Amino acid sequence: MKTQDVLDYFGGVRQTAEALGMTASAVYLWKEEVPKTRQAHVEAATKGKVKRDKPVYGAKIGGE
Repeated sequence: MKTQDVLDYFGGVRQTAEALGMTASAVYLWKEEVPKTRQAHVEAATKGKVKRDKPVYGAKIGGE
């Protein structure tokens, strides 16, 4: 889930923070991607308009 998609949906960092019940500082820490631990919350808050990333089963971790 791209951070910019979430910011566009809510209208900015402050509005995103308010909608999700968190601080703007926490939203700024997201960088390019919304943390996996927040994605379900964002998807619920947007009523499914912004979808969480689907897990990739069988993906190799660490470039193995």
